Amino acid sequence: MTPSLRTRRISIIGGGATGVLVAIHLLRSVRACARAEVTLLEPRERLGDGLAYGTGDGVHLLNVPAGRMGAFPHHPGDFVDWLRDSGQEVEPGAFVPRALLGEYLRARLGDAAAKAPTGTRFVHLQQRAADVLRSAEGWRVLDATGVAHDADEVVLATGVACAAPPAAWNVAQLGNAYLGSPWSAPGLETIHGQEDLLLVGTGLTAVDAVLTLARRGHRGRVHAVSHHGWWPRVHAQLAPAVPAVQPGMSVRECLRALRAQVRGGDARASVDALRAITPALWDAWPVAERRRFLRHVRAAWDVHRHRMAPRGAQVLQRLQDEGRLTTVAGRVLALERTATGVRAAVAPRGGGAECGVEVQRVIGCLGVSPLEGENPLLEALLRRGTVAPDALGLGLQVRWDGAIAGAPGLHAVGPLRRGQLWESTALPEIRVQAASLAAALAAST
Repeated sequence: MTPSLRTRRISIIGGGATGVLVAIHLLRSVRACARAEVTLLEPRERLGDGLAYGTGDGVHLLNVPAGRMGAFPHHPGDFVDWLRDSGQEVEPGAFVPRALLGEYLRARLGDAAAKAPTGTRFVHLQQRAADVLRSAEGWRVLDATGVAHDADEVVLATGVACAAPPAAWNVAQLGNAYLGSPWSAPGLETIHGQEDLLLVGTGLTAVDAVLTLARRGHRGRVHAVSHHGWWPRVHAQLAPAVPAVQPGMSVRECLRALRAQVRGGDARASVDALRAITPALWDAWPVAERRRFLRHVRAAWDVHRHRMAPRGAQVLQRLQDEGRLTTVAGRVLALERTATGVRAAVAPRGGGAECGVEVQRVIGCLGVSPLEGENPLLEALLRRGTVAPDALGLGLQVRWDGAIAGAPGLHAVGPLRRGQLWESTALPEIRVQAASLAAALAAST
């Protein structure tokens, strides 16, 4: 008599884009004769949104053309195919509302679950994972209610959270005059049309805030402060460039080669050309060289690498031309509650006298991080030593395939691998990780 196959239990923690990509690829990779249970733990009812794609504001656009945002490495145009099948005629170079990508990922997850082999099933457990413990058979995932769920393999796909403000700001004393992010609740809808505002940060988070405020008819002044005062560059149709650098070059040598190339072209094209070799560049650098990059180059890299859609750039330019959006290069030293709002003490970049900015509200646009925010699971794993931060605190220490060293059966995908790969926050990189991990896990079922 042939013994029945044992069901392989795989738990994915996090139901944003990263977790859903892992689930899609797992369900599509399991062999027809295998038995597997794929459980995704995510407290929100809607999967696939996460911090990036959960926005319901149609002015928040993808900052990558739609033709590159498909879930499958071999077919990046699948997102555009789905849009057209849904009755939306979209060109591959279009920048579409971010919420559509969440809808697409949910649709592809539904397809994968419906077409999975008979012995495989998908479960969305609408709970937050509070801890992951070793067990005799592998791992035990505890949800926020204290219920335990056994798993042979666990995938950490917790994505990112909004970066925390400096402790020196003491934002608790500001009450509702401080918003932790443009998406925090209560959010931008509580801001009155004539209020003056301070955005701390000028990255893509700040772009979101400005676009929503403009759509809502906000007429007050908006002051934006960041260390360099740089906004993201704008996407454009560019001729492909040949990488000007090679793995093994130092940060200084890379900069010298890029500057020489940019003299005859566009910096954005030169940065795009590095995307395929960035992991090799990063891997070749010792920790000291990586730290040098973060200290001296990261800001310039971010504004060229993480660009905004042209429509958003037009809105920002209009507001700047009208004098309603001003940008300061400097650092916010302190925030103080006043009778009419908040006074921010700002130290200008390059020296000069400290200045005070009087506004009614402050909005934190400090970017995102995989290790910040309220995440009891990661806190528990770090405290116990099951996982450890990488040397620069960008993510977790992982092996080349995303496995957690010393914890067989525990894996990390997406932003948690940033310290290892650097490029690990965008969907084109995450889908490759998801497909690779799914193939390895499916082979063991």
